[in-house]
Amino acid sequence: MFYTVYGSEREAADTAAALASATGVIRSEVGRQTGLRHTPSITFRRDTVPEGARVIEDLVARARAADERLAAARAGAVPAGDPDPYRLPGGADAPQG
Repeated sequence: MFYTVYGSEREAADTAAALASATGVIRSEVGRQTGLRHTPSITFRRDTVPEGARVIEDLVARARAADERLAAARAGAVPAGDPDPYRLPGGADAPQG
């Protein structure tokens, strides 16, 4: 079973310890309520999706900030050199042939 803890690392550690110590009681209660003759073992694993989502949100925010800085640096910029680098010499727009 996966569980999520919204809190500090200390609270997460305390929650893990509490679930580990209560695993037998929880397993017995699941067996009693479901009427199973042989209740499967129960393992608790911390769900890390919220932490992963937070990391992704931070990365997206950093990318947006970098995009904004780039847009600000580009504002008012003009291309260096000829505006149409593919123009052929002599004013011809396309090859003759």
